[in-house]
Amino acid sequence: MPSVDFTIFRPWYSSFPKMENNIRHSFISYVRVRSSPVVSLNQNIDPFIDNNSDSIKFEVKDFSFLPKMIFERHEENMYLKLVQDIISEGTIKGDRTGTGTLSKFGSQVTFLLVY
Repeated sequence: MPSVDFTIFRPWYSSFPKMENNIRHSFISYVRVRSSPVVSLNQNIDPFIDNNSDSIKFEVKDFSFLPKMIFERHEENMYLKLVQDIISEGTIKGDRTGTGTLSKFGSQVTFLLVY
């Protein structure tokens, strides 16, 4: 994963780090800093290959500058909470394939598809 250039981007949304199956993860959304220079889109940079080992050292330490509501309402985190709730509390329903499904009446998650 390429490292983030903090002169151009700042963290905007972040979830608390979570541990699942011994894998620590969090969701972070970045926004472009208004005073940053415009970056040319035709630079010959491969975003999937990063030879800089600094990106491996990236660790979420403190995003306390974000309001608690932002942490709780992060879209990916809300989705994961809903999936966990459906799996643990959902009602088993039969279907025509015989596989069955789990459902939870009245649950929904909305997404901002601007990005």
